[in-house]
Amino acid sequence: MGNKLPKNWISSSIGELLDVNMGQSPPSSSYNTDGIGIPFMQGKTEFGDLYPEIRKYTTEPKKIVQAETVLLSVRAPIGPTNVSQAELCVGRGLAGISSNVLPLNFLLYYLRSIEDTLDAKGTGTTFKAISKDKLLETNFPLPPLAEQQRIVAKLDELFGHLDSLKTRLNNIPQILKNFKQTLLTQAVTGKLTEEWRVGKELEEWKEITVGEFMIEVKNKMNPMESDATNYIGLEHLLKDGGVINKSTSEDLKSSKTVFKKGDVLYGKLRPYLNKHDVVTFDGVCSTDILVYRNDFEDSSYFFNYYLGTESFIQKANSESKGINLPRVSSKTINQFSIAVPPKEEQTEIVKRVKYLFANADTIGVQYQSLKTNIDSLPQAILAKAFKGELVEQLDTDGDARDLLKEIQALKAVAAPKKKENTLTKTKSKRKIDKGKTKVIAKVPVKGTVKAETIKQFGIEANLMWLHLKTNVGLKKFTFDQVDLPPKYSYDRFKEELFELLDECRKLEKGPRLVQSYADGHISYQIKLK
Repeated sequence: MGNKLPKNWISSSIGELLDVNMGQSPPSSSYNTDGIGIPFMQGKTEFGDLYPEIRKYTTEPKKIVQAETVLLSVRAPIGPTNVSQAELCVGRGLAGISSNVLPLNFLLYYLRSIEDTLDAKGTGTTFKAISKDKLLETNFPLPPLAEQQRIVAKLDELFGHLDSLKTRLNNIPQILKNFKQTLLTQAVTGKLTEEWRVGKELEEWKEITVGEFMIEVKNKMNPMESDATNYIGLEHLLKDGGVINKSTSEDLKSSKTVFKKGDVLYGKLRPYLNKHDVVTFDGVCSTDILVYRNDFEDSSYFFNYYLGTESFIQKANSESKGINLPRVSSKTINQFSIAVPPKEEQTEIVKRVKYLFANADTIGVQYQSLKTNIDSLPQAILAKAFKGELVEQLDTDGDARDLLKEIQALKAVAAPKKKENTLTKTKSKRKIDKGKTKVIAKVPVKGTVKAETIKQFGIEANLMWLHLKTNVGLKKFTFDQVDLPPKYSYDRFKEELFELLDECRKLEKGPRLVQSYADGHISYQIKLK
């Protein structure tokens, strides 16, 4: 389909469709963590997967967004999103994005689909940020409202399956780690070759010390007096086993320990990190690394397996000295007990462990490849959704052009108007029955209705205000038909209208607001219960 949209879609922009409230930071003197004031967010630091974690409050908010507003990070980094669960103040690192018409999740999904696009629009050297103008001009493909709802439902379904799959996949690294740990334990306790030994005339396993089994290499070399060679520091040894890298000794100044190919290296600093491996080259290493040697190659590998067992790690850690930089000495390790099998069995153990470790590593590589593919799926799915390729288009959905006109009409009503000197007209005095109290109400035709007005003049008077304000009475109307006075914004009208209706609902009898959608239009009607 390429960039061509379905026939009942229309290409619009964020500025045309959405309300964008760029954040502004309140004075730092107003911040607190005691829950005083309203929640405050400066940027994406408190973002979660969907909802933020509120940690800070302010007593002097500058920019406020309402609940169920999309929070967009607009500054270092640009693009991540969350959804507000309650009214909160947004700082300059965020923008609140909302719509009175489009579904919240539709906005959220689309903004997440263009995260890279928004980031590319950012400017700045120290802190990259996107301007309001750049944000407003960003393209927004608009389908009919009914199709938006189907898209959201489908995306919810697909991402639910993806989340479930990710949860299961995320268990694989720990499963592989547990498998290897169990395998090492079985290898050094004889369980791995228990059946293999049956019928063979072999020597018994011997319980000896590490010092009796392996030779500790203590040969030193001054790198400044020798040719450059391979160098291994603690930083080159992987946690839980393996050599990740190496460097050269040409820039070293202090004395180092010499090792040869086939030797076992063990990091004695912070033994809980479990850094060890059999090296495949000659070189020198840090004095925080112990070097062990055995002329029988498979004995070196068997000893390396022993170093990786949980029982050894716990023992070495418990015997270490020092608080900030705990170390276990070679003298201590050399006294540890180790069960050693005959050489023939050592060879069989090494063969089996290498084979099973290789299979586990293959699964690990496959896991990483699958994880990479799955991590890229959300963007691929979102791209299809907003090109009209995810759900079926129906003729009964109407045309997004009609929806765009409706949204533009609502935004036009809400737009600030020129200042005009208009005299406030008032309705003639009328007696209103408010419970047992009789009051005389002056109902403003071009004024405002607030909670205190409702309490003072009662529901009947304010319903009269509503009729006069809208000039449509109890007929069905859309907000673009509402005749509002100068300086009276749509947002203000909507807020006060719903405040009035909330009060009406508390009564046994009274009006209610009905919202309906047909032929691409949202309409409202005041009905009497």
